[in-house]
Amino acid sequence: MNRTPLIFTSAARRSRRFAAAVCAVTLAVLAPAKAQEDAGDGAAARAPAPRWTLRTADGAETGGAIERFVESEGKLFFRAANAVAAAELDTRTGLLLWRVLEPDDRKNDWAWRVRFANGDFVRCRTFMLANGELRLDSALFGQAATDFDRVRGVAAETPADIVYEGPWAGEHWEGASAKVQGNHLTLTVGNAPVGRKIGRMPLLMTLEATFSGAAMNRAVLWGGDELTGVHGRSSPSYSLMNIQLAQWSLHRHTADGMFPVGTDAMARPGASAPVRVRLFVNGEQRRIALYLGDRRVTEWEDVRSAFDPGETLVFQSVFSGRFMVSDIAIARWNGALPPDAGELSALTEAAPHLAALRNDDRVVGVLTSADGRSARFREVGAKELEIPMARIARIEFPRNPPEEEAAPAFARIRLADGSKLSLKIRRIENGEVLGQDGGGKDFRLPLGAIREILWPARSNDVAQKPGGAARPGAGAAEDLTGI
Repeated sequence: MNRTPLIFTSAARRSRRFAAAVCAVTLAVLAPAKAQEDAGDGAAARAPAPRWTLRTADGAETGGAIERFVESEGKLFFRAANAVAAAELDTRTGLLLWRVLEPDDRKNDWAWRVRFANGDFVRCRTFMLANGELRLDSALFGQAATDFDRVRGVAAETPADIVYEGPWAGEHWEGASAKVQGNHLTLTVGNAPVGRKIGRMPLLMTLEATFSGAAMNRAVLWGGDELTGVHGRSSPSYSLMNIQLAQWSLHRHTADGMFPVGTDAMARPGASAPVRVRLFVNGEQRRIALYLGDRRVTEWEDVRSAFDPGETLVFQSVFSGRFMVSDIAIARWNGALPPDAGELSALTEAAPHLAALRNDDRVVGVLTSADGRSARFREVGAKELEIPMARIARIEFPRNPPEEEAAPAFARIRLADGSKLSLKIRRIENGEVLGQDGGGKDFRLPLGAIREILWPARSNDVAQKPGGAARPGAGAAEDLTGI
């Protein structure tokens, strides 16, 4: 095949050289811009995702990422979004970290709630008892063991039972005096209600909350569709008031006014201390039982007709005083009242454990073992009894010794499923928290399983170094008390 060479004229060569020169100038102009764009993309890729919000004791907040924690120095390394380097923060000054959960973080898979003597609890799929250890299997962190002596009870519970839990850091409540500090709701303006809508409440439900603070008159209201207080409320609902820190009074609210249902006037010394209020509401039979901790105080019956429970939850410091609410929980209820303090105090060293079955029967004895499928009880003077887990509503161990851990040395951790743990954190690295509970048992928790971490302030052990804790602002010191 003949190949004909390409022959350029001098004019063509000049035109080609001009085009090449234009192209070179264009590339020279565009190259720095492209390099800057690439550098920006790289910086964005390197910047930590602002998954966590950090709040320091002065109330300042910033978003960023947890890099690591060094126990020997008590330092948390936290890199703010778009920051080049991580800031070193002294956890002894009081720090709170929280994040908004992603759908995949929740892993709503549990069947049991294990309650500890210090008020902590862990939700798990199964539990096993052997050789003085209770082993837990969690969808969030896998398996862990704790000393059985630290456990006060286990109760059957599923994710479908939970209607609301909180308050959570960053959660919004309506009301001029509403403020979520640490993991409790503080009401600072007298007679100003604080509330939120939580969704339709079931007819059979439990409502629990811990009350504390110096307010002399405190109230919780539930039901209806109004975020109003005890006065001027017209939609069908109930209110429980703690009057002068001694008297407990239940009222029914209707469009026609506010009507008393019942009162317990027994004075209780030390009523200003934190108290766990537990209400068991049977809307079908219009009966409401009041427990303070494990003590059953009274049961009231509402003679008026039943009504749709509504969807609002409101707290109020009536007339004056500071009022704090923590560990709020609303759940569906099976209608069987739990053992009370009198029933639990009757347990003996020979028979220290009590199992409440789903048919409301009781088994008293010693829980000798559990393997996830059944629990074995040894009754006094009887042979060992094997009970399928499916028949058990709860098991109580009230005679286990009280917790003896120094709370300020422990971080308080809330998991994505609501579980609450107090741990002495040894280290945080590679996306994992390693800590020990009050009995010295190890817990290994992925950061992805955690919703909140609180280091309470340790005022007697703070040696803040200049420049040690980079904080994005200043303000009044905030009460970062326990979760």
